[in-house]
Amino acid sequence: MKKNIFCFTFLLASSFIFLSCSKEPNVAPEADVELQSSIDASFANFIVTDIDMICSFIGENNLYPKFYTPVAGSPTFVVNRDPDAKQLSISFNKTKCADGRVRDGSIIIKYAYDATVSNVNPPNTDYYRQFGFVGRVSLISYKVDGWLVKKKTGTTYDLIIRNKRPNADRPIVDKISWTIEGKLELTDSLNTLPSITWEGLITKTLPLISDPKAENDYGFKQDSVFKNTPKSFLDVNPINWQKAKVYYTGSFTGVTSFSLPYSYKIYDATPVERNFTCYPDKVSGVTLTNTVGVVSASYEEFHPFVGGVASFTTSTKYPREIYFDNTANTFGGTDNPLNLPSQCDNKAAVQIKGIYYPIDLKK
Repeated sequence: MKKNIFCFTFLLASSFIFLSCSKEPNVAPEADVELQSSIDASFANFIVTDIDMICSFIGENNLYPKFYTPVAGSPTFVVNRDPDAKQLSISFNKTKCADGRVRDGSIIIKYAYDATVSNVNPPNTDYYRQFGFVGRVSLISYKVDGWLVKKKTGTTYDLIIRNKRPNADRPIVDKISWTIEGKLELTDSLNTLPSITWEGLITKTLPLISDPKAENDYGFKQDSVFKNTPKSFLDVNPINWQKAKVYYTGSFTGVTSFSLPYSYKIYDATPVERNFTCYPDKVSGVTLTNTVGVVSASYEEFHPFVGGVASFTTSTKYPREIYFDNTANTFGGTDNPLNLPSQCDNKAAVQIKGIYYPIDLKK
């Protein structure tokens, strides 16, 4: 009998223990809405492509590039071109440029033959558009809006830009490309955040047209006198970058301002577009008058990324996609859709698990 009473007491106690250990209620996982890393990595890529564009202008002997000229009252820059030494340089002096950014320091481009970076030694290669052009870029105390941009420790050159034309005598082509390769570090003006880094290789492509008599949307103009010339018109006509639309593909890695590692990929099917015929900040200042109303005081020639999609991962977070054209149909998610048409607005959207989060990119 005592044995039976003991067994009953044990079973009763076990029941109480089991009931007291009931499951916790299901809790939805915290939403992954980390967006800053996407902004940081896109900003680093913008800085890289912007340095290349400055090199593109002066590499075409355009020594007063429209987007980078100083606004009224700001210190100017100095450009030097030395064909004998095959060296270009541009030096800013805390210059407020037409695109609204303040630049300081120097960019130096050496394009003489260097066997350490190229096995091609083309004769008389003096321009960015020419076959075999290789620019070795060095940044000297170069800053953009206080961000110091420099090569990573142990790197010989900050950037290397290579013209990818397949040969010197190819006639009119449908596109021309350059690769941009390097390892850079961006440090904020107050040095309060960890540096943003960029390490990789991207390709910039400029589409062309076959009609040699018309000026197209991509920045080229050729007179009809060159129509039957077998040598490519790229050798006789400079690129007009002010009318260009360029497309970027490739990949790069680095760390964000929060020391988070990231990986960034732009596929050939969805290249990221930068359009130099549009800019979001058309009016940087206005004046009210009694007769006219509003008068434009000045213009800012800032040219953002306006199209394309990039694949992005950071740390242990869920993979993202960055949409630069604002054409996704469900910004904000299916419960709160927000349609944003593609426009020159320096905005993008980050897709995480099927939900689109609009972001403002660093300017």
